[in-house]
Amino acid sequence: MSNQNRKNMEFIHYCNTKLSNINEYNIIKVIIDNIDHISSLSLEKIADEAHISTSSVSRLISKIGFDSFQNFKYRLENENLNLKMRRMLTNTQRFIRSSDEDIVESLYVDAVANLQQTRLNLDIHKLREIINVLKESNSVTFIGDSHELADFYTLQLDLLANGIPAFLIEDKDINLVHINSLNEKDTIVYINLYSEWFGKYQKEIIAQAKKNHVNIIIFSQDDLNIEDVIIYHYGIKNTLNDGYFSLPYLNKVLCEFLYKE
Repeated sequence: MSNQNRKNMEFIHYCNTKLSNINEYNIIKVIIDNIDHISSLSLEKIADEAHISTSSVSRLISKIGFDSFQNFKYRLENENLNLKMRRMLTNTQRFIRSSDEDIVESLYVDAVANLQQTRLNLDIHKLREIINVLKESNSVTFIGDSHELADFYTLQLDLLANGIPAFLIEDKDINLVHINSLNEKDTIVYINLYSEWFGKYQKEIIAQAKKNHVNIIIFSQDDLNIEDVIIYHYGIKNTLNDGYFSLPYLNKVLCEFLYKE
């Protein structure tokens, strides 16, 4: 993921999970309400509509991770335009002449196909190996985006119930302090949906974990050129979001294997 995309994801993540008071909510609401014409939005307008000082707006922008208000506006505007174009292109190419019923059926077929491929290639021996690694670990850290991590939430709870400390940490929130606290008795489970989302930052995390001899398990739809880790492939290669249908299934299998000797 590029630095620009990461910064914009940090903004969305902050909006969703980290607003700490009514002033922050009011500032963010004004920004979101004006997102279609963010380039013309001024600090003064935000401050006026949010009933707060311009310095408070600037502090929040800095707190989210942007070095200036102008940079924040530029990145948000460009990423929103890029996202809109990508989504429109994808949907126009595929469904421009499709009826509502055809769209619904096509998406259903995609979901079933991904799940069926995961079942067809299910490697029970490797899943058992993964469970054995998890059960022998002093701690387990699941890393991925919020959607991917949500699919493995039950496994986290089952590990905790069995006395194994387990954490769910979004990859954009993970830092090397946490990685450097781990050793050969700990395990990282990296959940990846699409190879292009496994960028430089993610590779740095894996590289640092390998230096510390941490056990590394990666669930991925695509091929990842990473040595000395356990990689479990699922779903259909090069599909973007269909893997989200397979991940809950794998989570359920692992949860049951955890309790079955």
